[in-house]
Amino acid sequence: MVWIPPDLKPQDERQQAFVDALNNDPDLSIHDSVLETTLEELKTVIHDKLRRDKEPARAPVQLKRMYLIFDEPDEEAVIPVDDYLYEHGFEVKRPLFSGDETKRQADHEDKLRLADALLIYCGTADEAWLSRMLLDLARIPGVRRASAVLLAGPETGFKARYRTREVDDVIKAFDRFDPTSLQRFLARLESTGGGSR
Repeated sequence: MVWIPPDLKPQDERQQAFVDALNNDPDLSIHDSVLETTLEELKTVIHDKLRRDKEPARAPVQLKRMYLIFDEPDEEAVIPVDDYLYEHGFEVKRPLFSGDETKRQADHEDKLRLADALLIYCGTADEAWLSRMLLDLARIPGVRRASAVLLAGPETGFKARYRTREVDDVIKAFDRFDPTSLQRFLARLESTGGGSR
C-alpha cells in the first residue's frame, strides 16, 4: 500500500516522475494500493484491512456425493433412505429410469465414477441384479469408492446368507428402514474424509 497526502506537491522532476509512475502502475491501481487520502482516512483503511485479515477464512463447503443405486420397483421404498442421506449432508444421486438404454447406462457409469460413496439398495431386486451392480462397480477404473449394500425386505434366502468383500459394509434391514443401520457406514465415511478410501 502506498500513501500520498492529497496536498503533496513534488519539488523536482524525479519526484513528479515517481508519483506519476505510481499513479499509472496498473498492478497498484487495480488493487487500490495507491491512496491519496488524509492521514485519518489512511488509518481507517489500515484498521479495516487488519480486521479483515484477522477474520477466519471460511472453508469452502465440500459437496459429498452419494450414489444411491436401486432397481425401479424399489423407487418408493428407497425414499426414507434418500431423505436420511440428504439430511446428513449428502448430495444424493439416483439412477435414471427414463430415456434410452444407452443414455441411462452412460449416466449410471458417470455417477459411479464421480460419487464419493455408493450405497446399493436391494429390496425387491434379485441376486442377478445385485451381482450386475457389483460388476459395474468393479469395472470403474480409478480410486475405490466407499461402498455398502443395504439389503431390505422382503427377506429371502439369498439375502439372509449374503456376504461379500466387494463393498465396505453389508447392511441387513429386512423389517423396515432403521437409520441406525447406516451409522457404521456413515461413520466410516467421516473417518476417511467423506468419500474414497
